[in-house]
Amino acid sequence: MNKRMKHSVLALSLLLTGAAVAQNGSGDDAIVAVVAKPNYDAASVVVEVEFAEQKDVPFSAEVPFEGQIVASEYSNDGRPITLKMPDDFLRWTPDHPFLYELKINTLHNGKTMFGAETYFAMRKYGTEQDENSTKRFTLNGLPVFLFGPLYDCALLSDDSVRREVQ
Repeated sequence: MNKRMKHSVLALSLLLTGAAVAQNGSGDDAIVAVVAKPNYDAASVVVEVEFAEQKDVPFSAEVPFEGQIVASEYSNDGRPITLKMPDDFLRWTPDHPFLYELKINTLHNGKTMFGAETYFAMRKYGTEQDENSTKRFTLNGLPVFLFGPLYDCALLSDDSVRREVQ
């Protein structure tokens, strides 16, 4: 197999936002990084691909799920693309931490030169005020209680502690 055709994901990290970053390959048009930025409300994912030297490398992106491609798009100039996800996409939750696979291929004369695979989660974090005007963390638009250590109890009033426990 040609050295340029080898597929090797060198680094991968899932960010808090659900965006994944992957690095792959070497050479002028090798994939240096892939960033997937999910937009939960728009049911879409913006895909950015960074290349080693060239900036206008054509690439394709696709999201396979259960043997079918549920989203795909093509960039003929290396610019970011937006993949439209199905309206009934699977939401990431702590009970069901589903990750979508994302496949990227660079193309030259119709042939795949480099490939990278990464993953992303369709989710969003935020805060909303409840009926008592207390800010609550939300996951996918729903209130969620976060468990963890509380380092400085002096910052909380007695009322806020009672509301949190109730």
